[in-house]
Parts: sequence; structure tokens; C-alpha cells
Amino acid sequence: MIAIPVAPKSTVQKLNTASYIDEVVCLETPFNFQAVGQFYMDFDQVSDEEAIKILEEFNS
Repeated sequence: MIAIPVAPKSTVQKLNTASYIDEVVCLETPFNFQAVGQFYMDFDQVSDEEAIKILEEFNS
């Protein structure tokens, strides 16, 4: 299963045909999709170092 808050319709269709995904949950597939950040009030970038730290903490 994959769950995503927003994505282009074409992406959801591709995910639905992937053999390694049994279910796709997507809350919105807006017509005017350009980027995920356009649908959030606060969508700050995360540095590579911060992302690595978060993943390491999650995996420990």
C-alpha cells in the first residue's frame, strides 16, 4: 500500500499498475497539479543531512 496526500492523476494511474503496490490511496488529484508544495501553506525544504538523520532515527 502507498498513501499520498496529493498527486497528478497520471502518477496515481502509474502507481496503480505497479506490480509491487497492492493499493494506492491518494486524497486529491487536482487538474492544475504542478508541484506538491503548491498545496501546502508551509512546505520548507529539508537538507540532505536532516533527511538522513530522520531516516537513521526511524530505522534504529
